[in-house]
Amino acid sequence: MSGRFPSESLAGLDQNRWPEWVGIRTQAVLGLGESPWESLFAQLLLGGEKFKDRIMGMVKAKKLGSEIVARKKLTTYPTLEEIVRGVSEAFGVKEEGILLGGKRLNPARNVALYLAQRYAGLGNEEIGRIFGGLHYSAVSKAAARLREAVATDRELGKIVRSLDSHFKA
Repeated sequence: MSGRFPSESLAGLDQNRWPEWVGIRTQAVLGLGESPWESLFAQLLLGGEKFKDRIMGMVKAKKLGSEIVARKKLTTYPTLEEIVRGVSEAFGVKEEGILLGGKRLNPARNVALYLAQRYAGLGNEEIGRIFGGLHYSAVSKAAARLREAVATDRELGKIVRSLDSHFKA
């Protein structure tokens, strides 16, 4: 092959090693110490922190389509602390009672579990661990019970819709 890399031929190059080959060649041409592929964020962004932050700011308010494989990494989520704080304020209870309360009939805890499942970008297993060692299926059950309760309890529904719109934005 003629050109910049006379010693290398693309013929017979294993397709799985293509990114590695491009990275090595890019390093050689640009005189970089590390492969640019190491800096790739969300399989989409290649650039410094300022560039990444700028793009994340632009994407923040957008609904990302399902064709964007790494949309979870590009989406900013409320932290679990923000969710628990919001639920604590809405119900007028202490944050510790939400996180550690082992009571099944604790509406504030169930709302926090539901919102964490919906908006925190965490899996049920991780949410359960944070909420005092709940099994992942218990997180699902609590969220399902809350949805049922919202359908019959107007006051609870009003609180959940308010919190829902707050964290959705």
